[in-house]
Amino acid sequence: MTDTVGIVGLGMIARFHTEALEQLPNVDVVGGVDVDSDRTLTYRGEYRPVYGSVDELADLSPSTIIIATPTPTHYEICARILAQNDPPGLLIVEKPIGSSLEQVEDLLGQKASTDVIGVYHAAHAPEVLWAASKIQQWRERFGAITSYSASFGDSYRDLDARYDRVYVNSWIDSGINALSIAIRFVRLTAVDELVLMSQRGSTFRAAVRFRVDHADRVGDIGTTWDVTAPAKHSAFGMADNVRLYLDHQAMRGVLRRGAETVDEFSYTGDRQRLQEHYLNAFRSIFVERSGCATAGESMLLHRLLFSPVVEKR
Repeated sequence: MTDTVGIVGLGMIARFHTEALEQLPNVDVVGGVDVDSDRTLTYRGEYRPVYGSVDELADLSPSTIIIATPTPTHYEICARILAQNDPPGLLIVEKPIGSSLEQVEDLLGQKASTDVIGVYHAAHAPEVLWAASKIQQWRERFGAITSYSASFGDSYRDLDARYDRVYVNSWIDSGINALSIAIRFVRLTAVDELVLMSQRGSTFRAAVRFRVDHADRVGDIGTTWDVTAPAKHSAFGMADNVRLYLDHQAMRGVLRRGAETVDEFSYTGDRQRLQEHYLNAFRSIFVERSGCATAGESMLLHRLLFSPVVEKR
């Protein structure tokens, strides 16, 4: 059986999508949609038709549609697709799924023949998958995770307002990346505080609550566009001075006890970072058939993302 795929939004991210999908068996990108009539779409060296609307794409009857448009447009496009007479069986949406919790609850809560899932590419990074595959044995050896912190920075500050229109702000864009990684390792329950540290640099600091052995712990997430080069990491602490550090930009991980290296990982493939992320994410959907996250996990991520009231400092 071949999964036929349509892609809505043919910008930079869509190129990572097509490059990843080309690596998978029995997946065929049959067409795309973009408001820019000059955009083209190629798949495995062949041009595919590009339409101006999702209604035109529906004539190809793709089994899956991927939404890779700017975040503020996700809800309207998804709602239009779901209202079609013969919607696709699967609707894959770039993170976040919507621009508000209400939008996400509406899309995920629809009782329809279409499954709506979010793509949380950062949670499929090779260093994250390495650590997730070992976390249970580390817990058995060193105990539960008792501390957590993350920092995600991109150098967008001095670029034009297009980034605000596409990504909204650093918390909306990168906060969900940090959260999607964290839920692989800890039981997140709330974001208790979200502070806007700098409007111009789109810098946020969040206090994140997680549950360990019937007790609450508090970690933190920082997101910013005020860096000269991309930098992203997550760190988790356990007993006996054990610390798991994941460098998401370099695709490396290390588990240390004090100064001793207990375990480590370094990506040795030849794919670019986002290419590897999306290949792993789409493999989970189209090959393993497990999806990027359960509906419950998607709902939790968006509740954590949108529930806190932003305070200004």
